Amino acid sequence: MSAGFQGLKKFVLYSVLSFVGVVFLFGLLFLRGLSDFDLSEYPRTEVQFSTDQGLIAGTLILPGEGDDAPVAVFVHGDGPQDRFSSDSYLVQMRLLLEAGIGVYSWDKPGVGESEGNWLHQSMSDRAREADAALRAVQQIDHVDASKVGFLGFSQAGWVVPEAAGPGTTAAFAILVGGAVNWEEQGAFYGRQRRAQEIPRASMSAERLAFVQRNRGADARAALAKVSIPFLALYGSDDLNVDPVAESETYRQIVVPLRSENKVMVVPEATHGLLRAPLFNYQLVSQWPDWLPATYVMAGRYAFAPGVWQHMAEWIHSVESAHQ
Repeated sequence: MSAGFQGLKKFVLYSVLSFVGVVFLFGLLFLRGLSDFDLSEYPRTEVQFSTDQGLIAGTLILPGEGDDAPVAVFVHGDGPQDRFSSDSYLVQMRLLLEAGIGVYSWDKPGVGESEGNWLHQSMSDRAREADAALRAVQQIDHVDASKVGFLGFSQAGWVVPEAAGPGTTAAFAILVGGAVNWEEQGAFYGRQRRAQEIPRASMSAERLAFVQRNRGADARAALAKVSIPFLALYGSDDLNVDPVAESETYRQIVVPLRSENKVMVVPEATHGLLRAPLFNYQLVSQWPDWLPATYVMAGRYAFAPGVWQHMAEWIHSVESAHQ
């Protein structure tokens, strides 16, 4: 057998083994990332509450039985979101649960098991809904009512500040990527779309009515009345809201209200606090075909380093200070 053939045989064998090794490595990474989406080990309770829209259904998940953990009530951003936001909340929820913080989230009106229609709501309607969700969680026997607060995303910037005002029973409020003025945010969003040459999406009549109902929303007055510890976080590379202008407004209005209040701009992070170099798109629907699998493989590492741990530490510090 010639030396050339032996060399070719070794090369082929090496190539096959290398390919198998790469496939095995990617399989391990995929399974490791997938474990960050698994909440099955944590006890859960189905919690419903009533609003003007009808009966709303959600799920409470706790880090353990009877440990009086703080609970973060998730307040959705825009769109027809179910309680797990099509599973996109699962990693964030797991990180909070691992840090000893419970989570509660519900199907928006007209989504999943909830009655009503979210497109018929004003931002004040949504604030009342968030308050009703909070109070429903506070009534659960194995929950410490004094440790339940809000965790809102994006459009919740016009919801959480109103819900966190005088008379609230919430213990804290956190907002990720919240804008202050609806029309200013819309203008920024549009400029980013044009810069990326993304065509403007058409609106249904019902969606247009929703926008018209809420286009005057401005959170400044509500922010000035926030009565509980408040943490606002922004990604430095946010394409949906202006992180510089919005964070500065929060620093001016909210930070002076209480010593616990903080504003944080996370370096190289997106609107949802993912790592910007890979995940910086305005909408998940814009992700290229390969990116969802990358997100699953990355799991917790898809997010800006330490951001969810920082959030959990802030919640615990607020709770410790008020015991």
